[in-house]
Amino acid sequence: MGDIVVVGDAETLTGFRLGGIPEGYDENAKEEVKKLLENKGGRVSVVIITEGKLKSLPQRLRERAEHSVQPVFIEVLDKASLGKKDEEGLTLKIKKTLGIELLPDGI
Repeated sequence: MGDIVVVGDAETLTGFRLGGIPEGYDENAKEEVKKLLENKGGRVSVVIITEGKLKSLPQRLRERAEHSVQPVFIEVLDKASLGKKDEEGLTLKIKKTLGIELLPDGI
């Protein structure tokens, strides 16, 4: 398995660094995401990206990231999103990311 990289705000990067993921980008997210997408089969296999950074990308680049398999992009909430209602829901995000449903309906 390859490396994990985080693209997000300073607080998110600090949290993931404390969790053992040292590589992360706050500034120039657009350029870093482009590099990661162009380096398919490279050393990075997972990119954790905050909702805010993903939404700030141009539409075409955002769509490429959302549909990328190598590396896979996993969207997480950032501090700006914490107070808002999660429209998609965590269950749907997990299903979209992993491709499977973890909990049967009704639970």
